Amino acid sequence: MKDTTPPKKINLRRFSWETLLVGVVLGIALFVGGIFAILLGSYTFFRKEAVTKMAELKELKPLLLRADLDWSVKDLNGDSVDLKAFEGQPLLLHFWNPTCVSCIAEIPSLNTLYDTFQVRGLLFAGIALYADDELAVDVADHGIRFPVYSVEKENIPSFFQLSATPTTFIIDRDGFVALKHAGAVDWSSGDGEAFVEALLSRQDDSNQVQGGTSRTPGSGLPTQD
Repeated sequence: MKDTTPPKKINLRRFSWETLLVGVVLGIALFVGGIFAILLGSYTFFRKEAVTKMAELKELKPLLLRADLDWSVKDLNGDSVDLKAFEGQPLLLHFWNPTCVSCIAEIPSLNTLYDTFQVRGLLFAGIALYADDELAVDVADHGIRFPVYSVEKENIPSFFQLSATPTTFIIDRDGFVALKHAGAVDWSSGDGEAFVEALLSRQDDSNQVQGGTSRTPGSGLPTQD
């Protein structure tokens, strides 16, 4: 006997919406996963760059230019700090941005440098290139131990000519730029610490020999092969 039962109808509308929903969810998951992979890869790459770029630092020569410190920054409480107050002491002036991957990768070695040399009189000023109420949170989240300040980029003197972050200047106690380096550096490496040690030692020796007499500008700078 022939089956006269009508065929079961398929709810194409329900099938289409379910398929679309699954496709959207999968698409979002793939997109988020791709972004995460890119960020992780970028962080790994720049952290590796921070370790390997020290060879470039060894090749740089002192600039023998007097740094312009006639400007101000804000501390984490929002109070203005005049950088001229740092004159007369060796100073590491570090420009960075909390959204910069290579800047974040450089922080641990800067912490090590700070722990080693701040007791020797080397002053540190980490200058964040933005003014934001969340800066104190960023400092805590990244475990930064050296002093951090903020400034709007347009308020930085043209002398510093910032083309990228991070960029670091080391200024001797006479106010001359001993080093400018654009890019991340492993400051805790033997070469990084040796450079700072040479700067401090040469200036200590120069002061002891010459006492209170004047000396040739920049004569306390370390020489580099």
